[in-house]
Amino acid sequence: MDENTIIDLFNEQVVKTPNKIALVVEGKCLTYKFLDDNSNQLANYLLENCEIQLEDLVGIKLNRDEWMIISLLGILKSGAAYVPIDLHYPKQRQDFIEKDTKCKIIINQEFLEKFNLVSSSYSDHKPANVLVSSRNLAYVIYTSGSTGKPKGVMIEHRSVVSFLSRIDVQLGFKDLDIVAATTNVTFDISVLEIFGTLCLGKKMILISEDKLFDSDLFVEEIIKNKVEVLQLTPSRLQQISNTLFKSPLLHLQKLLVGGEAFPKEMYNLLSRNINLETINVYGPTETTIWSSFLDIKSTKRLSIGKPFENEYIYILNDKLLPQPIGVAGELHIGGAGLARGYLNLPELTMDKFIKNPFIKGDRLYKTGDLGRWLTDGRIEYMGRKDHQLKVRGYRIEVGEIESVLLRVPEITDAVVLPYIKDGLVTELIAYFVSNKEYDIKTLRTHLGQDLPDYMIPGHYVRMDIMPLMINGKIDKRSLPDPTDLGVNSGVEYEAPRNDIEERLVKIWQETLGRDRIGVNYDFFEIGGHSLNATSMLNKIRKEFDVEISFSQFFANSKISLISEYINKKSNEKIREVPLFQKPTVTEYENFSDQEYFDVFHQQEKEYMRRRILDVNNSYNMSFYVLFEKLDTYILEKVIQTIFERHESLRTSFKMKENILKQHITKNFSKIPIEYIDVAGEKNKDELIMAIRQNASNTEFDLEKAPLAYLQVVKYSEELSGLLFTLNHTISDDVSMRNLKNEIQTLYDAYLKGKDSPLAPIKFQYKDYAMWVNTFLKSEKWSASKKNYLSKILQSIERTKKENAQGKCISSRIQTKEVCSYRKNLTDELLQNLSDGKSIKQFEDAYGTIVNLVADKGAVYKMIIKEPLFSKLKDMASLNGSSLFVNIIAMLSLAFYKSKDVKDSRIYIPFSTRVFEEFEPIVGWLTSEIILPISVNESLLFRNFAEQVAKEVFENSDYRFYSYEKILNDTDAPLHLLAPVSFNFVVHNETDLTNFDEGHRQNGSGHFDFKLEATQYKNALNFNVEYNLKAYQASDIENIMNIYVGIIEILTENSNLFVSEIMGDKSISLDVLAN
Repeated sequence: MDENTIIDLFNEQVVKTPNKIALVVEGKCLTYKFLDDNSNQLANYLLENCEIQLEDLVGIKLNRDEWMIISLLGILKSGAAYVPIDLHYPKQRQDFIEKDTKCKIIINQEFLEKFNLVSSSYSDHKPANVLVSSRNLAYVIYTSGSTGKPKGVMIEHRSVVSFLSRIDVQLGFKDLDIVAATTNVTFDISVLEIFGTLCLGKKMILISEDKLFDSDLFVEEIIKNKVEVLQLTPSRLQQISNTLFKSPLLHLQKLLVGGEAFPKEMYNLLSRNINLETINVYGPTETTIWSSFLDIKSTKRLSIGKPFENEYIYILNDKLLPQPIGVAGELHIGGAGLARGYLNLPELTMDKFIKNPFIKGDRLYKTGDLGRWLTDGRIEYMGRKDHQLKVRGYRIEVGEIESVLLRVPEITDAVVLPYIKDGLVTELIAYFVSNKEYDIKTLRTHLGQDLPDYMIPGHYVRMDIMPLMINGKIDKRSLPDPTDLGVNSGVEYEAPRNDIEERLVKIWQETLGRDRIGVNYDFFEIGGHSLNATSMLNKIRKEFDVEISFSQFFANSKISLISEYINKKSNEKIREVPLFQKPTVTEYENFSDQEYFDVFHQQEKEYMRRRILDVNNSYNMSFYVLFEKLDTYILEKVIQTIFERHESLRTSFKMKENILKQHITKNFSKIPIEYIDVAGEKNKDELIMAIRQNASNTEFDLEKAPLAYLQVVKYSEELSGLLFTLNHTISDDVSMRNLKNEIQTLYDAYLKGKDSPLAPIKFQYKDYAMWVNTFLKSEKWSASKKNYLSKILQSIERTKKENAQGKCISSRIQTKEVCSYRKNLTDELLQNLSDGKSIKQFEDAYGTIVNLVADKGAVYKMIIKEPLFSKLKDMASLNGSSLFVNIIAMLSLAFYKSKDVKDSRIYIPFSTRVFEEFEPIVGWLTSEIILPISVNESLLFRNFAEQVAKEVFENSDYRFYSYEKILNDTDAPLHLLAPVSFNFVVHNETDLTNFDEGHRQNGSGHFDFKLEATQYKNALNFNVEYNLKAYQASDIENIMNIYVGIIEILTENSNLFVSEIMGDKSISLDVLAN
């Protein structure tokens, strides 16, 4: 196998599994054949246009996406070797690497854009006449150098192939398939993640840069993609450990930890994790990735284990003689993994790659690491012999940093030491001698011109003179203890002054591991660097919903400045979004003494429904409050307070000049309460159920307040309950929850003789209705709604085309029905409504409206029970999306599968409490959005669900644009505008007890298809109301059977393309019908 090249191994996998997914990046799934074809085209382009010869060096400066992987393969296929250059390196370092390697070309974004314009004209077959051998170079990776310049390590194909031949057996990769790629390509362990997957037929999950340093997003990717193998440095693992090990890691089986010393505390934690196999790995870049390994559960003593096959390790003294067991010496590594040497550094190569004194013609690499043999044949790592350090997995020569420091004007001496915390080198401390006081940021800027960020010290201490030992060397033990440094910027501590600063201080404390941080401390002067800055900026984004770029943060790196920036950006955001214009109390003071007020469109809709149909059936809601040994006097005082507090409880409706208005009664002298005693009754449970049912059917006259009905039911001498029933025109679910909490809070306070503890309400429902109506008349809204309306109309046009082909969701294809209430409510009709006359007198003229609202419907009920229900919840969680979104996405697939309709629009109720000031209001504060969904077969289901989630989020800004108003603004028929209605209700604290399924009559026919999904603790209940003109019972059964079939398929394997689900014969109509 070692005579093969990396490309030979990859080509073998392409032949074996061309259509297997090789790479997943940002939701895109790419097959082995896709990578092969595209990398062949790139290789042929390089050969023809760039005159690539064997072992030419090609630089690669790209973001972490599929083209980074394709470029690596294309370079190797052309016979060249790749040189990874980090886009974030300082320009001087990038220039040095390009000059040192004499890169023939640099593959960057600009290069790829030119290539992609002509790529189709190049063959997707492997290049002809390119004979790459196992002894040719594969890559050159630069590591830190003691001279002040980095050094390039040259690795041949055979060294990589030899390493890959060992990992399946020795690291136990053979039965594992999904590997996360988390490492920067400039770090040599990335070779394991990239070629250890592509050359061994596995699937690589390439984690994008924005997710690498956000613990939540990182772990979410690991879970969502069912990663089985993860490789991290101890520093990175420590950074994410709290999030990682608190998550349901159902698929993660193997964790490789290496790149720096393994802290004992982490070893103790991982050795107790019975579900996860953790391997401590060790090896320098010069010996190709890893050279030794230890399964930490195999021993109670932490070590770097034993060498891999094909490699050997000697522990030698300064005379190159073997050290006995237990005696420290320098680790020397030999075998198939050795690098060719250092690029353009023959003397250093001869010094570090020496002749093997024990095997003629063989070489050893002098690692500079100290270790000793243990009695069990394993090796204990004992630190560095020289001035090298490992910081966050990067090997650093402190001499390189000291050399750059000494080039700063007026710095005459410098020494760099590690700052060790919890067994890890977490920071570097720079001590320097200078007559000049240097600003820390200025020093960092100087160093940043030559050094990558991970090599820039986090702390700086100016010394008048360095302490010396008798031999004239710097006495490092006498330098100030870095743990006592605190903040050395000379800025006095100042505590946070507001909520934003307090929240920022907590984020900085978590990020930097410090207890006392003042608002004027500079992040970069107290241990900050780009790695933890990136992590912190992600936390700020999550906490404040404000994006801050690194350059913006560098210019505002104090809490006081960031606080101002966040405040400014938040205000700009509020100004940018039309909905988010908070009302102020003064806006509503001038009209509070009026007698009649604007209504919210939902109230108007309900009022018109009842008047048009000449019915009195009410849409009521109720809640129940239990009391022990009820004090009725206190309760009546509470109710009086509640009615005085909330104007909605004193609201009725009147037609004024053909416009519906709210009328608010000033006060009630006494709120009527009905008292019912069932304490002595044998069947009191049934009686209470009957009382609650009767209350829900209460017929309220919407023109008479109160639109609420209160009953106190005495259940026993000890227990009573308040049943509070309200008409929906003055209430919603949040209102009921608010009222229940307030009643309980007031009752407890009054019972103890205390005053009301409730904060005053800033805004009443009439204020809210006026705010909405004012907003809907604004120029900003008129401009904003055009895009939304355009999106809906485009979706409708696509549906019309499908209808013309005989594809339709329901059996009814309407041409142009007038479906809006207001469109047909002429002045004459409105006048008759205000006079109290029935619309039935106008049935001939306005029959369309009556037929629309009075269409007959039926109901079909289906239940998702255990264990399928739990599988569905788990699938949603692992995909990183809500159950709500997954149910909608699968519903649209069910319609596509059953009716061949890709485009649909779903009516979804939505809360309109867009400000916290609206939260305490009692009233009807819900509306709806129309959600246009277009099924895309080329997406993975989870990406399709993400697309649906994005549509929900974006369209939520239009929640005040009710479908009646959309109908008024367009000629769209209702059944095309919203052929499907969906509502999601959560009762996950209670169990579903009624498991009856099947059809029943007497449903609403207002929508062709209306699905209400109710989540209980033990089941998911689907209740479908459908229009009998649109569907037959068998149609509904078929759709719902297909729906459940899709759920079953995806809960077993959510990593399917939509096209695969659509083509799955197990969920065909014929099979399910039987």
